[in-house]
Amino acid sequence: MSPAWASIRWLLSLDANDSIFSMAFKEAGDKIVREIHRDDDGMPADIYFMPVAYLYRHSLELKLKQIIRLGCDLELLECDKKLSLLLGKHELHPLWNYARKTIEIHWPDDEKDVLDTAGRIIQEFHIIDNSGQELRYAKNRAGENTLRNMPESVDLTHLQDVFEAVLNFLDGCEMGLNEAVDIRNETLSELTPDY
Repeated sequence: MSPAWASIRWLLSLDANDSIFSMAFKEAGDKIVREIHRDDDGMPADIYFMPVAYLYRHSLELKLKQIIRLGCDLELLECDKKLSLLLGKHELHPLWNYARKTIEIHWPDDEKDVLDTAGRIIQEFHIIDNSGQELRYAKNRAGENTLRNMPESVDLTHLQDVFEAVLNFLDGCEMGLNEAVDIRNETLSELTPDY
């Protein structure tokens, strides 16, 4: 069987959530950066910035949405119509505000500097692509060049390292929230009589 063979049925059997897709987009970005280091095709790294940044940005968006959904499940957030509408959009900064609120409510005594650092990095992604569209096209809906908000230059390996740190932090938060959901569900099942 070809190494490029993809079993979509297998993914379906996993009951895949946004966290699994977040990991997949991150890994795809990582593979591109690793391939750039091989330098087999002679293409400059510049041409890969947009796809790599988009893959990382989308991975981040999915991870934030998963944390927010866990916050709703644990009733740490009020899951009203406003939040529901936000989950259907692609704006990182507002998503981060809800994810941060979830984390701060669940771990009220933790240091805030890690959250502040993560927030600054997420804000950088939001600035270059606040709608989830800027990294995908040469021109936005207003006909403006999408490169206008991009940094002058980026070391893709550094971008990869910084993104890895933020995603590791968010993964840890997600794991803790998942554990809280499991404990709550286990406790509820023990309290519910079987008839």
